[in-house]
Amino acid sequence: MRVEAISGFGVKGPAAFLVEIDGRRLLLDCGEGPDNKRRPDLSGIGTLDAVLVSHGHLDHIAALDLVPPEVPVFMTALVHDLAGDTLTRPTSALPLRGMADILGLRVTTGRNGHAPGGVWLHIADAAANESLLYTGDVSRESALYPFDMPPPATLAIVDASYGDYDEPLDIGAAKLVAMAGEGPLLLPAPADGRGLEMAVVLARSGAHVRLCPAHRHIAEAVIAAEDEVLTAHGRAALAGMLSNAGPLDAGAAPEGVMIVAKPALGSGLGRELAVKWRDEPSVRIAFTGHVGSGTLAAELVGEGRASFVRWNVHPPLSDLKAVIAAIAAVEVLPAFLDRTKLPALYAALPQARFATSGVMASVPESAPR
Repeated sequence: MRVEAISGFGVKGPAAFLVEIDGRRLLLDCGEGPDNKRRPDLSGIGTLDAVLVSHGHLDHIAALDLVPPEVPVFMTALVHDLAGDTLTRPTSALPLRGMADILGLRVTTGRNGHAPGGVWLHIADAAANESLLYTGDVSRESALYPFDMPPPATLAIVDASYGDYDEPLDIGAAKLVAMAGEGPLLLPAPADGRGLEMAVVLARSGAHVRLCPAHRHIAEAVIAAEDEVLTAHGRAALAGMLSNAGPLDAGAAPEGVMIVAKPALGSGLGRELAVKWRDEPSVRIAFTGHVGSGTLAAELVGEGRASFVRWNVHPPLSDLKAVIAAIAAVEVLPAFLDRTKLPALYAALPQARFATSGVMASVPESAPR
């Protein structure tokens, strides 16, 4: 078994990992961004047998058009349904939490806690007694999206987006609750991710939440989806928030907590509102995830017009340590972390057997380890 990071190692870049296992060649995710619309270079990748998708965020699926149309693509039904115009090809369904036979390989999935319908992927070659665990993006802290701890594997690609950062979600949530009590607050966020989580928490704190049409659409779709998509109390919490949330459109006056899609403000309603209120100091703007370079979001933060308050959607160090321990892999590739931050992560988790390049290969059981 061999793993190569086409993109996603040493950089907060789009996900694309090539896996060669039992004569099959699989691509895990194929995204774009989050900085400068960066795309993976597939020109020298050779033939592919299938693409397996972890979840529907743009940095994991927005470059699927680079994959030849005859190559089958697998994702959960909910990810397919929520992808909208981003997805221009047919797909085959992965289970949200279960097992599938793909090209003779046993693929096991579990919920990733990061996005609706998102999964981690465990790919096993039973004959060789070896396997790969790809977390995609994961979170153990979501109040809405469940997380299933992954099983052991020979090799692993893990979400190391936060490096050695180790503050819990509660800290960022408390900061946003405080900001919400001080006046109008604009929160650009992914509709199929932390946007709805923030809406539930802020509404529970007493804030008047207003949702853009994209957030409302995703909320309705997730509520209507299969039971296991949401946590035990998540469905009721989301439905309650949605029933009380006010509308948000281009003619809206600044009031309450305004949650709008497209976190980088590249286009759409969020950009329109941010530009409209840019010179209105009573309206605070806060970004809660990666601020991509070359975006309006980066410009607003850079000039002090907007603030950054992290809302955890990736594992802080303590959770990353627990996930790595559960997988117990011979070698672990830390994904989605800038190369300059890798040494601090290596030092923080000295017991982890981290890969130091974007390539991993398993050692046959008959060979010395």
